[in-house]
Amino acid sequence: MLLCRAALRHFLPQGSGDLVLMGSASAEGAWPYFGAYAASKAAVMSLARTLRAEVASRGVRVMTVDIHNVGGTDFAAALDPEVLPLAIRRWVELGMLNPAAPIIAPDDVARAVVFQLALPPPASVHELVIRSREN
Repeated sequence: MLLCRAALRHFLPQGSGDLVLMGSASAEGAWPYFGAYAASKAAVMSLARTLRAEVASRGVRVMTVDIHNVGGTDFAAALDPEVLPLAIRRWVELGMLNPAAPIIAPDDVARAVVFQLALPPPASVHELVIRSREN
């Protein structure tokens, strides 16, 4: 939110700019054991949608990239090691996670952002979800 505010101080006077907010596929679903995280990502989505409604007509694009199951990060290190196996088992039972699916890399996410930013100014991919094709 603070970065958006700082960027908009520059983008709005110049009449152009791109904001890309990183979200999560968990924002759109009910992920057991992941409520607080999912709620925080839903807040990111809501912020992006609201900002888009406020600034799109002033030349600023606001886009999100919702990611799912990206490897090569320390994300899982912050999760409770006693709860994580329970969560993964439940996500698999609910069909939310395929543990056999290939993991996508941070570079894959970066390519998605580059794709969004490469669009001509009138075009916008408002919300992009990137995940393993088997998930």
